[in-house]
Amino acid sequence: MTLLLVFRPAIGAAPSCDAVITSFAPCLSYLKNTDAVPSTGCCDNVKVLEQQLAEQQDRKNVCQCIKLVVPIIGAVNNTRVEDVSNNCGSKHYTFPLISPDMNCDKYIHHHPASDFCQYHRKFLLLFFLLMGLSNFICVLIFLLQCTMRR
Repeated sequence: MTLLLVFRPAIGAAPSCDAVITSFAPCLSYLKNTDAVPSTGCCDNVKVLEQQLAEQQDRKNVCQCIKLVVPIIGAVNNTRVEDVSNNCGSKHYTFPLISPDMNCDKYIHHHPASDFCQYHRKFLLLFFLLMGLSNFICVLIFLLQCTMRR
């Protein structure tokens, strides 16, 4: 019988390398194309990890940890690496392509909802003007959702 303990540091605290590696362990079957969707454990861990990545240095440290295990875990589907946050219902971070030579200075791009909404608000207003009043409700709902996310 094997017992796996998952250490979860306090929200906002910088994750240890062990915690980072443990967080991604349930995701390996998804990242290696064995599972069609990430497991609940994978998504839970990704969300917890994301809460600990507020600072650029934290993101760089996580990248260094991942680089250490790349030779051990082997090849993964990098499209799935980039999409794991979206598939887990979180869109605040895009994880980098995993490779031994990845650049940790550019690790984990932060996409807060307000940036997303600012960019798409302009596009949707233009769309609304071009398409007429029939799409007003759809645009209004989107803009209200963006406003509530701030």
